[in-house]
Amino acid sequence: DNKSRRREQSLGTDRYREESRGQYVVTQTPAVKAVVPGQPVSLNCKTSSNVYNNNYLAWYQQKPGGAPKLLIYLATTLQSGTPSRFSGSGSRSDFTLTISGVQAEDAGDYYCQSFHYPESRGQITLTQTHTVETILPGQPVSLNCKTSSNVPSNCYNGQSRGHQCLSWYQQKPGEKPKLMMLPGNTLHSGTPSRFSGSGSGSNLTLTISGVQAEDAGDYYCQSYHSGPVFTQ
Repeated sequence: DNKSRRREQSLGTDRYREESRGQYVVTQTPAVKAVVPGQPVSLNCKTSSNVYNNNYLAWYQQKPGGAPKLLIYLATTLQSGTPSRFSGSGSRSDFTLTISGVQAEDAGDYYCQSFHYPESRGQITLTQTHTVETILPGQPVSLNCKTSSNVPSNCYNGQSRGHQCLSWYQQKPGEKPKLMMLPGNTLHSGTPSRFSGSGSGSNLTLTISGVQAEDAGDYYCQSYHSGPVFTQ
């Protein structure tokens, strides 16, 4: 009966792992949530160890074809432009994102991201060049990321100090962003050696020495100056 049929919105979640001084595993539940518009919904995020300052946890929303969009940072603080129906709660290793009344435009994938080391403050703008690159297999390509101020030098990479707080991610259609390059131009575990990072201060570059077919996708840089923001 069409009159009794309810329209449902799907909210997808995924696991997100961020690496800094060691390995931290982040688990989100539920994997998929179907919600009737106007109803409340909560998404949970648990980390394998306490986040920095007990509140360094961010929530993102991603819609098909778009970059991850920051919704909430520091566990409970709404990013400018985030509707008031969104709220964040929790501390230490257990966090929740709540939408008080789901709207049709809220359908998408939701990610949480934890931070386990200090970051500095400030309003930072990221700019990436080469919005679209068409490259023949075997050819090199470089993607540039510029920040509106120097990336701080007091960031951590493993047990070392003095590396810029900027990471690179790769995202393929239908998949979550995948960490490729850690702060300090260090390859993340599993990243092919044809990938490399260079630069410092406010100008950083990701280079693929010989592009392979499986490298096709979207690439993002992320700065840790303030509430983290992805840019495509």
